[in-house]
Amino acid sequence: MNTRTPAQLKDALDAIAAELRAIETTAIADAELVPLANCIKDVAAYAVSVNARIVQRVLTDGVSVPGAARKAGISHRKWNDEEAAKRAAYDQFGKEAFECTLKSPAGIEKLGEAGKAFAALASYKPAASDRVVY
Repeated sequence: MNTRTPAQLKDALDAIAAELRAIETTAIADAELVPLANCIKDVAAYAVSVNARIVQRVLTDGVSVPGAARKAGISHRKWNDEEAAKRAAYDQFGKEAFECTLKSPAGIEKLGEAGKAFAALASYKPAASDRVVY
């Protein structure tokens, strides 16, 4: 059971963060890398939980949380009627009004047997780089 207050834990984490920033990662012994990374991941997972609580309190509950501010989101314009806009834009601007990209090989395969045959001939699978898991 933890006997420290959240303020005391914050101070301790601030001190640990300062110590971590002072360590060159190249100076960490190989045997210490994964345990340290796992511990930091645990702290990060808790940070996600704390962030969710802040978001809930500010956005859902409408509470003023010191240090957090509610800010208007950003939205981008959308067409009132996309199909009508496509037709009108094509009539007025032609192909210049459109951006076209080729689907991925998997997307082409979804077009049926001909798509599968096309993807088999026109695509390749590059070698994947190894990755580290822990």
